[in-house]
Amino acid sequence: MRTIRRTQAIDDLRAVLLDMVDAQNSLCRVASWRGVFCRGFAQWSRPELERRFPALERKPAFARGHLEQAANRCQLARQDIRASKLPCDVAPGDEAPCHGWQEFDEHDLARFYRELRGEVVRVVPDAPPVS
Repeated sequence: MRTIRRTQAIDDLRAVLLDMVDAQNSLCRVASWRGVFCRGFAQWSRPELERRFPALERKPAFARGHLEQAANRCQLARQDIRASKLPCDVAPGDEAPCHGWQEFDEHDLARFYRELRGEVVRVVPDAPPVS
């Protein structure tokens, strides 16, 4: 089994994930549809989705799909395919629904790597900076 650093795992996963998205579909939407990676919007209940996207217009009559479409538009604003940036790459802030890559530990990254790249790897933390 090959051992890779956290940053390398993220870079490799980003390359695969960028191939899955387009100008109309954020990573969160694609991950939800395909049931891969963090599972995107599908990982959250309706109340949790509304909590994580407080700017969404919500009415009881709105179907979950309507909320996910609006959340997708929010995430597309955070995604820049040409700059190789996914919503996970944007620094978390008040408007971020999650903590991006920081939300995943090395075991999660290894699982995603196996799922998306078909290779079993051991992911270890990045080397500490040299002082």
